[in-house]
Amino acid sequence: MGKRRREYDRTIDMKKGLMHIALVTALLAAAVSCRTEICPEDNSASGVFSFSVDIDGPMQSKAEMINTQDELRLNCTPEDAQYEGNYGKGKAIGIWADLLSSGGAISKNVFDDVLLKWKARTDGGGHETSTEHTPAWYWNTFTMENNTEKPGDIYWHTGETYYFRAYYPSTLSNAILPNSNAQALIASYQAETQQEDLMVGYTKAGPLTGSNIDDHVHLQLSHALAALSFHFKFSGVLSAQDRLTGMWLENGAAGRFYNYGTMVFGNGHSYEGANTDDISWTPAYTAAEGVPMYKWSHSEGIPFSNSAVATAYTPSATLSDVGRIFTECSNWIYIVPQELHPDTWLCFQTKQGGDVVFRVQIPTSFEDSAHVVHNGFEEGQRYQFTIVITELNVDVLITILPWNLLESTYSIDF
Repeated sequence: MGKRRREYDRTIDMKKGLMHIALVTALLAAAVSCRTEICPEDNSASGVFSFSVDIDGPMQSKAEMINTQDELRLNCTPEDAQYEGNYGKGKAIGIWADLLSSGGAISKNVFDDVLLKWKARTDGGGHETSTEHTPAWYWNTFTMENNTEKPGDIYWHTGETYYFRAYYPSTLSNAILPNSNAQALIASYQAETQQEDLMVGYTKAGPLTGSNIDDHVHLQLSHALAALSFHFKFSGVLSAQDRLTGMWLENGAAGRFYNYGTMVFGNGHSYEGANTDDISWTPAYTAAEGVPMYKWSHSEGIPFSNSAVATAYTPSATLSDVGRIFTECSNWIYIVPQELHPDTWLCFQTKQGGDVVFRVQIPTSFEDSAHVVHNGFEEGQRYQFTIVITELNVDVLITILPWNLLESTYSIDF
């Protein structure tokens, strides 16, 4: 992946917001669907596409942290199949492609509504089959017809070039605008309720010839969201113990923490050159003053002390818990990348405090140990908040953990 441009809305900047809306509108108006390249009866086809997929460092998917290619493949294995002894999770990767013919003509969305799943080749008896050149397990293509998966190959033609955009998981298809194409993938994302690890990828295949007939289309998926987690402890308070019973984010009168946004992946007008793999977000909605966002609570509370840290999620959630959706993400909540604004609050409650709500203001900027100033939450980054309660104050430690590293890079006090 190349350098990504991060566009944040400061005030909502009217000019930038209108430009972003105009880009989305133009893309929707220009999109034309073409499905002829999928058809197996197309006698001019020169070969069948095959795919390989990598992840840009460990990714977090719903209910677990995925650190390896095998775990990605397990998630994309059909639920009725087993991969390495485990039943698949039934998820998939969605792809689009635009076609550039040898004569220079463009056909958009030749492979819209196509899914990739990790599946085994089997013989008539259902046994895995493989040869030296055809491994048993591979990325299999499906098309969607009337909300039903239909297995089938997709075909390429000699001399033509294909530009692919991909997203994971395909369960987010309702968030992807239907006329996305290979110049721009557009998503309207409600982070607070969807809570899926949106990942995107872009690649080129071609011009295709007989010499590269066996080449895979290589997709490199990168994280399009940011993630936060929240941890609580005492420090220097003798024998202090309590239980964390609730946590949420909240806007004050001037606060603007956004829980909804529109993403454009690509520049919307070209296939190669500058900004073709940029991810840009325009925050679109923020809750009114005093309305809880990303609320989590637990009736019994999670204990914390000088030596024990409480994390704002429940490993074994019960139906009475508020915020089960965040528990399913293993203590991380996914958010729209955005700049920080004044008057945004981290709120929490404890067992001993009862109905009292403790509030800590989130800063508008912070500087890391390398003296780099951060003004917001960026895609592909995880931010771990540790709230340290002392006798005189409540301190906050922010640890920045890039998604492709298991160890933290920076720690910031404010």
